[in-house]
Parts: sequence; C-alpha cells; structure tokens
Amino acid sequence: MTGPIIARCPCAASYITSPKRATVAVVCYCTDCQTAGRALAALPENIGVMQGDGGTPLALFPKKNLQIHDDRGALRAHKLHPKSPTRRLVCSQCNSMLALDFTKGPWLSVPIARCLAPRPMANMRIMTRSRPAGQADLADDMKNFANFPKRLVFPLTLNWVAGGFATPKLPAFPPLKMP
Repeated sequence: MTGPIIARCPCAASYITSPKRATVAVVCYCTDCQTAGRALAALPENIGVMQGDGGTPLALFPKKNLQIHDDRGALRAHKLHPKSPTRRLVCSQCNSMLALDFTKGPWLSVPIARCLAPRPMANMRIMTRSRPAGQADLADDMKNFANFPKRLVFPLTLNWVAGGFATPKLPAFPPLKMP
C-alpha cells in the first residue's frame, strides 16, 4: 500500500509515500540529533535540518503504511555508533537526511524540512535539557519538555496498538561514508 509523497530529499532522488499523516511533530534537542546534525552538516552540498539553536524539527509517521522510494539507490544509513538502534537515512547524491529510523519502534521520524505540503507543524519541544549552552530562552509558543514526555508516548502507543503491535522493518541501506 502506498499513498501521496509526504517527503523527499532536496535533489528528489529519494522520497517517502504514505496514506497517513504525521502522528505528532516535535522539535528534538537530544544530544544524538545534535551530534548527527553537526556531522551531516559538514558533508558537501548538505542541506541541513538542524536549527541554529540545536533543535531538529521532526514529524513522526507510523511505519506500517510507509514506503521508501530509492529508485537510484542513493540512500545510505548513518549511525552514530555501530550498535545504535537509530539510523539516519541520507541521500548520497545531495548528502541530506531524508528520515530517522528508530529500528526498534513502529514510527519513522521525518525532518519537517523534508515534508511536502501540507507540512506538519511542531507542537512541542523535547529533550530541551540537552540544548547547547548560551542559547536564548525558548519561546512559550509551544510546550517545552526537558525529557521525552508522556504526552508524546501516548499517541505513538495508540498508533502501535492500531497497527497490531507490529514493528515494521525498513530495508537495509549501505552505510554512509563520512569524510
């Protein structure tokens, strides 16, 4: 099953389709998102997804109905550590991240910058305790959470239950070669 294109890399070599909208959208400040954001930003031609204050806006989609299209074989997997359950899917043609796959979970995180219209709007900031020092205070335009909040776990769990507790596995991708 497939649906409309919901996201694509800047060079359009790879894209994601889904009949479902994002379950939730957040801005994540965890140290892994910041570390990966800096590493990927150093790649030539990369169009980054991390904001100047260290946050990465992400939309979370249920994996169950997602389809990743990589007709040119451009997607590569970037892991911060070899045994990490999290991998970032990066287009090797434009060196830009298309998605973040927590392989043990039933959802896929897509940078909001890669989403097509209607683009999801973040409604909470998470892991704000990991923000870089010296940043201005966060605006009060949405909820700010120091950790991973229960109000984020609830909609993800509901999707997991609705999907029959399935944790779909996405295809394997070759590793991204970092300079």
